[in-house]
Amino acid sequence: MKVLASYGSGQEQILVYETTALFDEKGSFRLLQFADEAVQGAIDLQRPERIVFEYPRALIHVIEHNRRQASVELFIIGHGIGTISRYFNSQSCVTAEIDETVVQLSQEYFGWSGEHVMIGDGRLLLEQEQRQYDYIVLDAFTSKGVPQHLSTVQFFALAHSKLKRHGALLINVTGKGKQDVRSNAMFSTLQHIFPHTSAFTLQSAQQRDIRNSIFIGSNDMLQYRLKSMAGLVPYIPEPGYLLYD
Repeated sequence: MKVLASYGSGQEQILVYETTALFDEKGSFRLLQFADEAVQGAIDLQRPERIVFEYPRALIHVIEHNRRQASVELFIIGHGIGTISRYFNSQSCVTAEIDETVVQLSQEYFGWSGEHVMIGDGRLLLEQEQRQYDYIVLDAFTSKGVPQHLSTVQFFALAHSKLKRHGALLINVTGKGKQDVRSNAMFSTLQHIFPHTSAFTLQSAQQRDIRNSIFIGSNDMLQYRLKSMAGLVPYIPEPGYLLYD
């Protein structure tokens, strides 16, 4: 591992480093990682245009497959290395990122050159927005997963109010699939607000392995092609408790 940048310390540390192995894949990769060893983004140095992780490929497919017009308006909470905003850079895409250092690192080490990033808490910034969006993408994490205040009845109701009639809230979740109590609670809370919900998860060799999942809440049922979901498959989370502020 070759460390290129290190900011902060303890639970606030952010690393940028290069490695020749990413999970089970050999190659040449540059990664953005937080202190809890959670990789927030990666680029393939041999193919920089490639979207490395499965979940942003799946999110992009859902957005593209259900678009109703030439351009889509997105509000993204959680910048990472700017993978999704880079893809939709020519369209109306606003990103909220709580840590300015993350944005600076995405520019310096990961080739992000977009605009329209607001520094601050994503919920507060979304609440201040005067317009509605086609999609809201939630891709924000702490060491405990999606921040509590971004997974409650009140936040999902706010997100619903900021969506156009045919819009959707797309959430990247990490957990243990059906075995994850908090993820189940998040999905039940999403169901409490949105008339249509769906969940997808990466298949894992072990039932309790940590993996990415995607939750979707919308007024209309969204369509997708399973072969374009980058290995994420539909599943039904177990019933959970509702999360409140």
